[in-house]
Amino acid sequence: MSAVYAGEVWEHFELDDAVLLTKECCRILQPGGVLRVCVPDGVEFWSNYLQLVSEEMRKAEGDRSAQRLRNHVAMYFREICTRKSYFRSMGHTHKWQFDEIQLVELFESCGLADVSRMKFHHSRIPSICEVECSPFLIVEGVKSA
Repeated sequence: MSAVYAGEVWEHFELDDAVLLTKECCRILQPGGVLRVCVPDGVEFWSNYLQLVSEEMRKAEGDRSAQRLRNHVAMYFREICTRKSYFRSMGHTHKWQFDEIQLVELFESCGLADVSRMKFHHSRIPSICEVECSPFLIVEGVKSA
């Protein structure tokens, strides 16, 4: 196989299963083949939370409200994280929160080379624009010869 693209898939696995899936992708790739994974960026999500905290902390103590903070954290645990809500998400919830450091290390630990964060629609995979839908965190690596 010359390429494996997974858009918004890895986060739906527990970390140990994501490791096994990455290893399996590496196994089936031919030398020079590319693995490209796109996931929601954990750093962006939690940076937004910290921004909300900072905004509230700049206010006088009596003017602060925790509601936006509760809403942001609740979104993570209610709508994103591992609680199953069969009617809203059909049970397809996120099991792990990735960031660039974790994904790059995972790819490298599985033997991929030239691993790096990539820009949306910029890839070693021809015609990536035809399948890639989200400009989230994207990491790509190449199977060594």
